[in-house]
Amino acid sequence: MLAVISLMNYRRRNTEKERQNLQNDRERRNNSLRTHETELHELRLKETELRSEVREKEALQQSIETMKVETTSLTSQLKVNDTMISPYT
Repeated sequence: MLAVISLMNYRRRNTEKERQNLQNDRERRNNSLRTHETELHELRLKETELRSEVREKEALQQSIETMKVETTSLTSQLKVNDTMISPYT
């Protein structure tokens, strides 16, 4: 009878250790999941910021191209005006 009680206590301790190990593992996984969720959120925010910067850069590049065309056009007009004025000077 003592051997049976001893065996039951041994099994109970092992079961308790296994339960504690499972709880620790679950907590570790939950912490890891929260960490990954936080990292994902930060990466999504960074992606949004970068997309915004790309759109802004593209708009500025388009504006530069428009200004270059305008400068070329105005330079041509200035040359025409200079040739028209030059006989009078």
